[in-house]
Parts: sequence; C-alpha cells; structure tokens
Amino acid sequence: MFTKKISLPIVSHAEKAYKTLLPSERWAFYLITLLFIFSVGTLVCNVYVRITQTIPSSGGQFTEGMIGAPRFINPVLAISQTDKDLSSIIYAGLMTRDSSGNLVPELAKNYIISEDAKQYTFYLKQGLTFHDGTPLTADDVLFTIEKIKQTAIKSPEKANWEGVTISKTDDYTLTFTLQKPYAQFLQNTLIGILPQEHWGALTADEFIFSNLNTNPIGSGPYAFVNTLHSNAGIPTQFNVTRFNDYVLGTPYIKDIAFKFYNNKK
Repeated sequence: MFTKKISLPIVSHAEKAYKTLLPSERWAFYLITLLFIFSVGTLVCNVYVRITQTIPSSGGQFTEGMIGAPRFINPVLAISQTDKDLSSIIYAGLMTRDSSGNLVPELAKNYIISEDAKQYTFYLKQGLTFHDGTPLTADDVLFTIEKIKQTAIKSPEKANWEGVTISKTDDYTLTFTLQKPYAQFLQNTLIGILPQEHWGALTADEFIFSNLNTNPIGSGPYAFVNTLHSNAGIPTQFNVTRFNDYVLGTPYIKDIAFKFYNNKK
C-alpha cells in the first residue's frame, strides 16, 4: 500500500526557501524563530495574568508559635503581646485596619465627626452578635468603655479615654465627646468590645480574675474553642475556629492553633 504525501503550498514554499539559506542564515532563522516563540509565550502569559484572579481556598488549619502564655485575652486588660494578638482576632471594635493599614469601619456602619472635631457619632451595624449568639448593641460599647475608665480595673487603655464622655442615643447610635480636638482619636475605637451580658454583673476583682479572660467570648473573626494545658496546669495551646457570622465576612482559614513557648529556642 502506498501513502501519498500531501503538502500544503505554503509549507512547500517554506521548505524551498529554507534549502536556499546559507548555514549562517539558517542560524539567524533559528534565532528569529526562538525569539518569536518566546515573545508569543510572554504575551500569552501576560494576558493570562491580566484576565485571571487568584482566589484563596477556604478551610484548613494554621499553627503559630507564640512566646509566653496568655493571661488576659481581654482588650480591656491585655498587656503582653500574646494577650493583645489573641484579643485582636477574638474581639471586634467599632473600627479596624484593612490589609493596607487604613482605618475602616468594623462593627460601625459609619461615623460622623462634628465641625469642631470634638464629637464622634458612631452608627452600629444591625444584627451583630457575639460568638455565643448574644446580640451586640450600643450598650456593650458603652459598658466596655466605662470598664476601661474604671480606676479599680486598672486598664492599660485608661489613659486613651481620659476626658472622653460617651452617650447612647439608641441601641445603634453612640456619641463620644472630647474636651478638645484629638486627631488620633479614631485609633482608640479599635478597642475590642466585651459582651455586657457576661461581664456586667462582675465586681472589679471578679472582672480581673474571671475565667472569661482565658475563655473569651467576642465578636471578632475567630471564636475560642479550648485551651490545652501541661501537667502543671500551664497553657500550652490555644485553639480557635472561624466565626461564620463575623461582620466583615467569614475568614478563609477554618482553624488556628496557637502554641506557647517560654523562649525562641
């Protein structure tokens, strides 16, 4: 059986032209061909990058090591870096920082600053809840700030709220009044909000020694699950899981485990 070779005219002409090339001209042809292929490949890659978007996958677990065990996972009392880091993911504030470091509303829907810059009126988003389902309202914000200002609590945040009065208009509206303009005041509103439902009946001493300081209930992106301890009763690991009703959207990572160490070694 014989097979007939079919040759397209353009291919035939190209073959004839190639055979007429000198050896040096063939090397130039190879180089031009390679450059053409590389240019087309680069163009295709650039187009692909421009028209596609990387989307993080949801789920999984992340483990992080921290120096020192927590004592006050409570934004009102947090002193150590471990306490502050854990409080920042358990609790939410009126404002927060975005990925670029800019101040943006978190629990707040919006806010208005008076012309004399002495009054800041915040409007809370409605339907907010803490991790246990307890509604979050202006009463919780008012309670948290008043606890910070209470001398017996000895909050490290107290100095930031000296001379600031807070009044509630309704369940979703609060006004902070300053004695004089303070350009950095909005940073104060990053403070996490406590649930009055759980903390309200505690005395100052009970507040400081409450197990809620290590078994926290907030409204931030992650909710407390449990704490693992050594045989000596020292915390060795703190586990959290994402809060599906978090006001800024469900976090991508499902579970995070924080392991505590005495030092970096």
